Amino acid sequence: MILATAKSGGDAVAEGLEVGANDYLAKPFEIRELKARVSAQLRTRRLERRLSERESRLAAIGQMTSAIVHDLKNPLSSIIGFAELTRQDVLIGKGSEMVTQDLEPVISEANRLSHMIAEVLDFARGSSSDLNLMPTELSVYLETVCLPMKQKLAAMGIELILRNESGVDPLVNIDNDRMLRVIENLVRNAQEAIWTGGQDTRDKHIWITTRCDASSVYMRIADDGPGISPELIPTIFDAFASGKKRSGTGLGLATVRNLVIAHGGEITVEAKGAEGGAAFVLKLPRTTNAQQ
Repeated sequence: MILATAKSGGDAVAEGLEVGANDYLAKPFEIRELKARVSAQLRTRRLERRLSERESRLAAIGQMTSAIVHDLKNPLSSIIGFAELTRQDVLIGKGSEMVTQDLEPVISEANRLSHMIAEVLDFARGSSSDLNLMPTELSVYLETVCLPMKQKLAAMGIELILRNESGVDPLVNIDNDRMLRVIENLVRNAQEAIWTGGQDTRDKHIWITTRCDASSVYMRIADDGPGISPELIPTIFDAFASGKKRSGTGLGLATVRNLVIAHGGEITVEAKGAEGGAAFVLKLPRTTNAQQ
């Protein structure tokens, strides 16, 4: 609040600030000065809000440090154990096939550890993350980044299906690496929802469906699992509100939301979509050739 008054002097200024004014402007004044003071106050408020959000994120991480450290310790222990097993196999002269087999879980757990660390860092940065935005053809991008996911999921009996409902390949301004992290998180959630360790022989699917209108691009990631309990929906994007998630830091969906917001987008969730399971819908600004 900026107090504009004909009163002047130190006592008048003090009185105005005591009743809640953030700034003081004595009459007569120029409109330019008023606009400049308003702009300065808005900049201050934005800075205060960013600092408050960062403090909240760091406080949340601090409160859950022990749980995060425990989650990070699990893959590290696996890496050490399998690395030691590999060393022993080499020393006793076992063949390359056995050594390669020993190293596979080392690589897998190292990748998981790297993902978890990146998740914590992205959450700490929040929606103020610095992005390397590039105009990107979304369908081509998805075909490229989803190929390794398709192969991994196929080995688990899960089919990852890409669908483009608009018939055109819309342009979006995205940070390719950060958007990949969003997609990986959501696909991993879908995988955990429908993977039963081979006990269920039914067909399992994850769909990534894109469509667009004149101003926006929509990406829907859905599965045919059991869905999400409706009571979890209000807090689903909060840190450590991951329900019965088996592994990870509990920051995945909070990180996803922050990265989508950083791209100028929105994300919503359906507890049980038309596909049968949960569905997450990203809405991103569409880019035209003229905006590149």
